[in-house]
Amino acid sequence: MLTSLVVPSFADTAGTGVCQQTFTPSGNGTASVVVVESSGFCYVAFKNTGNSGTQSTFSWSRPTNVSVADVAVIGGGGGGGSRHGGGGGAGAFVDATSFNISAASSITIQVGGGGAGAAGNDNNSSGSSLIGAVGINSFFRSGSNGLTALGGGLGANAASAGSGGSGGGAGWNQTPGVVTTQAQTTFAGGTLTGITFGTVSYTHLTLPTILRV
Repeated sequence: MLTSLVVPSFADTAGTGVCQQTFTPSGNGTASVVVVESSGFCYVAFKNTGNSGTQSTFSWSRPTNVSVADVAVIGGGGGGGSRHGGGGGAGAFVDATSFNISAASSITIQVGGGGAGAAGNDNNSSGSSLIGAVGINSFFRSGSNGLTALGGGLGANAASAGSGGSGGGAGWNQTPGVVTTQAQTTFAGGTLTGITFGTVSYTHLTLPTILRV
């Protein structure tokens, strides 16, 4: 838990007291951070409430005396196909408990938005206008190492659907997408096993990247 912070002039803060967090937002999404203290833990939610296809990136300053965190990362969902097309696939869910973050003083968090739905909606629509867009990946990283939740595959009509965190649906007589497996690592680059990803649901979490510290 955090006892004090020196806040750079360019940084934002969220939360109060021992749960105050320091971060710098960027990207083309609409970034926000929500902090809640409960039962001796600080719950930190990094959010992107921007338009479809956007991403919000946060450079999060790890509190000095926090060395591990429970981390949930959720990718943006894929956009659905139009007319008789299938729905977009859900973004992947990655859940890592007691994840060691002590090696990084600054952690990069990306929160991916959902993919846009197909634009075509009448009998004259064809081609790409019948196909949704893929969801944007979310991640929790130090450098290139860490946790990544892939965006959901696109939904399609009159074409094969896309793969991703979970596969998008396709129209009649077309091929649906499938789950794409994404390797997960520690900040030191070691391979992680025993965490969940892909189509696993976690119904009581609704925010793309959540920490418990």
